[in-house]
Amino acid sequence: MVARIFTTLWFAFVVSLISSNAQNRIYGTVTDPSGCPLAGVDCVLASLSDTAAIAHTLTDSKGTFSLNVDEDGQFLLKFSCLGYRPQQLTCKRGDVGVVKLTESIQNLSEVTVSAQGLRSFGNADIILLDRRARQMGNNALEAISSLPQFRLSTNSGELLTADGKIVLVLIDGIRRSVRELMLLKADEIKTLHYYSNPPARFAHEKIGAVLDVATKRTNKRHYSLYLDTKNSITTGYGTNLISTSYSDSLNKVSAAYFLDYRHLDRNTMENRYVYPDVTNDYKGLSGKYTGTYHIGQLFYQRFQNSNLFNITLEYRKFPATQQYSQQLLRTGTLEDANHRRLQSDFSSISANIYFGHTFRKGNSLSVNVVNTYFKSNSNNNLTNTSGTGTFTNVVDNKSYSLIAEALYTDKLWQGNIQIGAYYQYKNLRQTDGASNLSTVNTQKEYLYADYTNQWGALSYNLGIGVENNRYRTATKAIANYILMRPSVSLNYQLHKHSSLRLTSSIASAVPNVGQLTDSRTVVDERFYLQGNSSLKPYHFYRTELSFQYASANNIWFVKPSVSHAYYPSKLLCLQRLTH
Repeated sequence: MVARIFTTLWFAFVVSLISSNAQNRIYGTVTDPSGCPLAGVDCVLASLSDTAAIAHTLTDSKGTFSLNVDEDGQFLLKFSCLGYRPQQLTCKRGDVGVVKLTESIQNLSEVTVSAQGLRSFGNADIILLDRRARQMGNNALEAISSLPQFRLSTNSGELLTADGKIVLVLIDGIRRSVRELMLLKADEIKTLHYYSNPPARFAHEKIGAVLDVATKRTNKRHYSLYLDTKNSITTGYGTNLISTSYSDSLNKVSAAYFLDYRHLDRNTMENRYVYPDVTNDYKGLSGKYTGTYHIGQLFYQRFQNSNLFNITLEYRKFPATQQYSQQLLRTGTLEDANHRRLQSDFSSISANIYFGHTFRKGNSLSVNVVNTYFKSNSNNNLTNTSGTGTFTNVVDNKSYSLIAEALYTDKLWQGNIQIGAYYQYKNLRQTDGASNLSTVNTQKEYLYADYTNQWGALSYNLGIGVENNRYRTATKAIANYILMRPSVSLNYQLHKHSSLRLTSSIASAVPNVGQLTDSRTVVDERFYLQGNSSLKPYHFYRTELSFQYASANNIWFVKPSVSHAYYPSKLLCLQRLTH
């Protein structure tokens, strides 16, 4: 009875607090003429009598804003944004609804702008592409990678930060591949929200940074055919993309085909294993690798009123063959040459479905579900010159995975709050050459909350996540780990070109299913890798203080930093290494 009364009183308190907060602020949404939310719009609240500024803020990625007011009466609310006409209105406390800005008839080439090189807020940096960046390359990926904060990996094609961390790409808040940035034109980018340290939403993933690309909505019919091809005859390397799309004020439909191939000769692979009484040197002889990567994609999106729906269907196929030889030198004595031939194939089909709704007050709710089925097979054959030793390993895999995420965003106490839930299920069925079947199941549940606010030039972000991992290994063993992932970020905007940021977090390293399985992988005659079913997660603390400076129009970027990591009990060893 007491618990019920306490719960009721607490609920009433929260409701009254939120209601009071809503009554003591002016809030709304700013859009372009087609109804697409505008981020980074200057919102200034002024006195109606003398137009003296009272409060100031910027719209977020959803185009929403909120300003605190301490008194009744009427106010003057002014909006300004590059490329749009300034607009103002009189208002009272409460919801001002949707404010549509009108595009300026003056060409941007006629406007002289003193650009803000760096705009930081909490744990994010807002990057606006200038004309120079938009003219770099043929697509959005090439334009983004021309910025000093990013670079493209020459080997994998991944988008990396300047210091080499892998970047997770979002397009309009939806998880996408780097390749899909090639399907966008640079002029379709509205703003970039860059998180050099992943926010609470992605703290459970092994990623280094997050880039959310907000795109513009078109109000005209548009057809496009795009071809991007890079092929080298001498090196046996090629990347090709062809896509076609149709878009109007409500719909966007596209189809794309991506082909990447590698035909590499004279590949060598060398290894060395040192034991107390002998050393095995494997000297690489000429080998070759042939592989192709086929990706076909169909995409449909509809943006009507406050609803966004899109679905992406994708098929992938990656056949490959690798052959190489090694000459064994056992403590200086020439032994047999080993020959390895690995033939593999991978194919998958996936469906990515997203629905988002923005409510009248600017808060939003979105749901994203991804279903993936894949199968793969590999035939690994190892022989020596004398023919006395032959090893063949045949493996067939079939897997299904489901990922579901729900995210709610709102304004609270003039700040931005995100509350979300993430679920992942994966089933793997593996058959070896002797037709032995093993099954592995993994599940992950993750709940998180994230809050960002500011006081003048000082802004902060508070994040918390609770993660639960459940594994069922091939030996039927069950593992379950519950982890906490808190973080805090303080940011001080020194001036329009620089900021100072302090970030601190508690992270965790979690063993995967393979590391928990006691199966052995032979590397050399006296050397093998083996999992350990006794592995446990370990926690570590990390703090970083960084200074950021971006020149006008983001031509160059400098970020010196100092960091400290503390590992109180590092109990997780990756694998047993035995010889």
